Amino acid sequence: MQKSQVSWLICLPLVICLCVPTKAQNAKQTDQDAGNTKVLWTTEPVRVDRKNQKLPRAPDRRLSEPFPDHIYIPKSVRVSDSTTFQVGDDIFRLAFLEPIPPQKVCKTEEGRRWSCGLRARTNLRAMIAGKQIKCRQTGQTEQGVPLVNCEVHFGVTLAEDLLRSGSATMTPDAPVELTKASTFGVETRAGIWSDAEFLNANGGRRQ
Repeated sequence: MQKSQVSWLICLPLVICLCVPTKAQNAKQTDQDAGNTKVLWTTEPVRVDRKNQKLPRAPDRRLSEPFPDHIYIPKSVRVSDSTTFQVGDDIFRLAFLEPIPPQKVCKTEEGRRWSCGLRARTNLRAMIAGKQIKCRQTGQTEQGVPLVNCEVHFGVTLAEDLLRSGSATMTPDAPVELTKASTFGVETRAGIWSDAEFLNANGGRRQ
């Protein structure tokens, strides 16, 4: 037998001893497992008491977002006037605005008549139909209809768009931020502001 083969046969038992755990090692590991009471997973059903769970909570979206309520408006949305719309059984009215009555007929200083009330209602429908708008409820009417402030385009509210187009007028409690949009409608004689009688009665100012 060659010398290298003899050396290999001598080292083989040592390698086996190192690779195979002894009974004492197995017993020690079993004792450690028995004393480890922190179970990472269980195969048994466990009832979770959410009230006693102390887990980090995500911030309330209604507090962190200016318009937390997302409403999808169908293309067939019902619009009763220039500030009120209905989605399913839910009716909403835009806050800070007075609607233009749908039957309102405007007359310019030149004597031209046109259905400004119907145009105002059509403008609201065109702004929201088939779109997803973001809103925040600010209160409700005496009839219990939610008053909402909404935006379709980022940073621009429906109230601003309607005021610019003369499709609504401001309420006394409207925020000062809407004044610029209302002034634009007045200066361009848009919508209701093209009505000579209405313009003279309001002195070219907000209602």
